[in-house]
Amino acid sequence: APGAPAAAAGAPRALRTRDDAIRQLEDIADFFRRTEPHSPLAFTLDDAVRRARMPLPDLLAEILPDAGARRAMLTTLGIRVPE
Repeated sequence: APGAPAAAAGAPRALRTRDDAIRQLEDIADFFRRTEPHSPLAFTLDDAVRRARMPLPDLLAEILPDAGARRAMLTTLGIRVPE
């Protein structure tokens, strides 16, 4: 808009979508990979991005591998489970 201050160079982008947020997490992971290669933070963020892109059934199978426990959790949450 005319008269609006220009964004500072390197300022974070506005997050408008889920994809914008995931791309920003990737950028942050890259930053830590470059500046703190000894830190586990980049790997943790990479894993969060990978999981954010997974379909829910695959994510649940990964974080709760026991099918019976997974079914019980979904039932408790009121999520219909296919028979």
